[in-house]
Amino acid sequence: MTINNTNSKELVILLHGIALNKSTMWLLTRQLKKQGYTTLALTYPSTRLTIDGIADWLVNEHLTSDLWAQYDKINFVTHSMGGLVARHTLTKFRGIFPQNKIGRLVMIGPPNSGSELADFLEHFPPYRWVFGPAGKELTTHHRQAMTDDIYYEVGIIAGSAKWLYPLSCIFIRGDHDGRVSVESTKLFGMKDHIILRSSHTIMIYRAKIAKQVIQFLKHGEFQHDA
Repeated sequence: MTINNTNSKELVILLHGIALNKSTMWLLTRQLKKQGYTTLALTYPSTRLTIDGIADWLVNEHLTSDLWAQYDKINFVTHSMGGLVARHTLTKFRGIFPQNKIGRLVMIGPPNSGSELADFLEHFPPYRWVFGPAGKELTTHHRQAMTDDIYYEVGIIAGSAKWLYPLSCIFIRGDHDGRVSVESTKLFGMKDHIILRSSHTIMIYRAKIAKQVIQFLKHGEFQHDA
């Protein structure tokens, strides 16, 4: 576990999307460090475990009492399924985590109500082989059956550059980022929500996205007039 320390008393944990790794979060990590945050980008077993299993892994391997003791606040910045992992972890271990140290969660392109693309692909063996048990949990019928109490501040960034994925328009209604609809990113109890013209895959590499992430971490709201 490598923590990039800038002597900040706030830690930002970065969680990537399914079938990816921590290297995809490099731009966000760099921009957060420039703002004085201590960062911890993790590669978690996204295709080997269920989301519940990943939450257990996170707590056993990283979110220990020793880690919480080191910081005044621990925040989360996530991409895609990483947001579902953070949500589930914060819900499942609510009674264990020190409430006064739970910071803010910024979710980038999260399929909070599932992905219509996953609905289409879930019955294809290659999808199950590549994305594993967590991939099955990205469908709309599975996600919409999940409920949790959002007791922390959540800011959600949705993408709307659907023109980059013309085939996805067959399966996803309304505005979307090529993988997740704007409506599906929304979450009851969220503090703020913003739609930016970007596609699902490249959102985490856009400077304007990083700017909004930092804005929410600092102020608890996005800059809607940017």
